[in-house]
Amino acid sequence: MVGDVAGFAAATYMRGVDWVQVPTTLLAMVDSSVGGKVGINHPGPRTCWARSTSRRAVVIDPSLLETLPRRELQSGAYEVLKCGVLSDRALFRAMRTAPAWLQGWGRVDVENAIASACRIKAEVVEKDEREARAAAAC
Repeated sequence: MVGDVAGFAAATYMRGVDWVQVPTTLLAMVDSSVGGKVGINHPGPRTCWARSTSRRAVVIDPSLLETLPRRELQSGAYEVLKCGVLSDRALFRAMRTAPAWLQGWGRVDVENAIASACRIKAEVVEKDEREARAAAAC
């Protein structure tokens, strides 16, 4: 949520300013930091309160995951698992054998899982970066 709010502010202030995103949760690392759209939730369609933005960079530091509570790791792990189910058998197999909530998983394994999930998400975003089909519903 913090990344979406910061990205929305950067995209709307003076018609957009450069920004660098540093996601601090696993879910943000593999999902929202990769997408081209940032927004703020409200009761209506989310896309109507969203902006497309180009981040200058995304800096992912897996060591930040060491301080997260299990629930935060679990939500991100499910997103990584979803990427494996949809597009990457090796990632799916790795997630099947990973320890619960990825705690105690080797740093290289975590980095590989994040990189694979980001690659898959980027492929999806490339097809419709501005989510034009969803925006048409507004």
